[in-house]
Amino acid sequence: MKENITLLERLLDHSKSAKIFWAHTGWVVMGNKISTLCDKLLGDHSNLYHSIKITETAIQNRMIEADGTLSTEWLAVFKKYPSRFILGSDQFYQAPEFSLSLPDRAQKTFFLLDLLSTKIKNKFSYLNVIEIYKIH
Repeated sequence: MKENITLLERLLDHSKSAKIFWAHTGWVVMGNKISTLCDKLLGDHSNLYHSIKITETAIQNRMIEADGTLSTEWLAVFKKYPSRFILGSDQFYQAPEFSLSLPDRAQKTFFLLDLLSTKIKNKFSYLNVIEIYKIH
């Protein structure tokens, strides 16, 4: 994959009033230690937010370890920046007349929520959306 973090940072610096979301955080397959990169970028750019997607394909960067525990690296980032994450399941819904077999990604998201403290769980699942998008 071509390096694009430099361009992302350029965009974040150029438009500091824009709220920019890194979609599919937790699914990214661009090398090890994405949690470290996210920690650095969140510290450097107050206008960066993350939308979490849980999947088992991102083995190098998984938020939920193979044993069902929350990654200590990701937990540290979540605790440091609890207001900068929202949930995204990338769940697909279809009309009843279709019979495609689609993965139930929402279940993995609910599993992640159950691993978080009540405060962080509430922020990720709805409070951050209210605050970020000014839904009052």
